[in-house]
Amino acid sequence: MRYVLTKLHPTLRKMVKMTFPAFNKKRFIVYTDSENLTDEYIETIMDADRIEVKAVSFRDGVEAIPFDKSIFMNSTPENGLRPGIAMVVRDRSYSILRNDIAIYINEESAEGLLPQIRSSLPEDEMIVLEYTYSYRSSYNRIDRYRIYKAVICDKVITRYRWEEAKDRLIKKGLLTASGAITGEGITTLEKIKYYR
Repeated sequence: MRYVLTKLHPTLRKMVKMTFPAFNKKRFIVYTDSENLTDEYIETIMDADRIEVKAVSFRDGVEAIPFDKSIFMNSTPENGLRPGIAMVVRDRSYSILRNDIAIYINEESAEGLLPQIRSSLPEDEMIVLEYTYSYRSSYNRIDRYRIYKAVICDKVITRYRWEEAKDRLIKKGLLTASGAITGEGITTLEKIKYYR
């Protein structure tokens, strides 16, 4: 599972501060599966000059440990990541991480460290979340393009229902007060779409 977070549990925050103390961005990506942590990926990041990799043990407190790629090699979906050890990756190249920090952590070890993500949302809220994630707020000289696309073009929701669903999503913390999607909103959307 991939979590996009803007707020971190104190243990995860301590991991980031310990490994990359100068990092000051507010977006973190946490992976609890090893699906994309292939041996080739580990070899690639070890050889890349704009990617920094650190290892952290958090069994008895949080402490940095020397990075050894053998700790993370063979982390197949069947084997999983080793419990109590996390890999913290900072990619400073122009890639999909966009200068964010990625934390790879075992799913069982991550219990209590990650927020509980909703597994379902009402249909109206799901529509608002999907359109907010998928479309720009204004496009082609059309202000509030997301509403225009959902209400007028696709006719999947009414303007009144859109505003009500948007207000509920803001209260749940999945949208900001200005209507932008939060990290928790992205994670919720991805989880719901994955389990559909």
